[in-house]
Amino acid sequence: MNPYLSYQEVKDILLDTVDELDDLEGKCVSEGRLNVYKALHKASLYPGPGGFCIKTDSGGPVARFDNFGNLFLKGTLATQVDPLEEDPDHDEFRVQDSTGADVAIIDTTDGNMYIKGELHQDQDMSQLSPEGFIIKNSSGDVVAYIDDSGDDSGHLYLAGKLY
Repeated sequence: MNPYLSYQEVKDILLDTVDELDDLEGKCVSEGRLNVYKALHKASLYPGPGGFCIKTDSGGPVARFDNFGNLFLKGTLATQVDPLEEDPDHDEFRVQDSTGADVAIIDTTDGNMYIKGELHQDQDMSQLSPEGFIIKNSSGDVVAYIDDSGDDSGHLYLAGKLY
């Protein structure tokens, strides 16, 4: 799981990710069965040392880049899409190029991420020339970036994987 979670965060995650079942209504606190897969995924969104976390206004995590270049999303990733029109009901984390055009958006309402380019996983960052929005680990090494220039604008490069 995540050793940096508090007791209350673990409890909240477990109760928030149960599969509610009519047969268990009124018989237990959660009124459902534990869904360990959903709980582990949600726990992976909470920050540990290093990396970068994007949260909702209420503090719930929706995306996290970890120290190894893995990206954990609450929602899904859509690639090769034009930036979305602003939705007044959604808050968004935006990555823009030097002209102010969106190259990546993380919707903090549902945790979905949209990028203009493609996803590149398991990249050797020492062989690349990162430009744009750069994520470094606690040692200062580049572990992920969203390119914001030229033909590669909107491409997401990860040293690790997308989860």
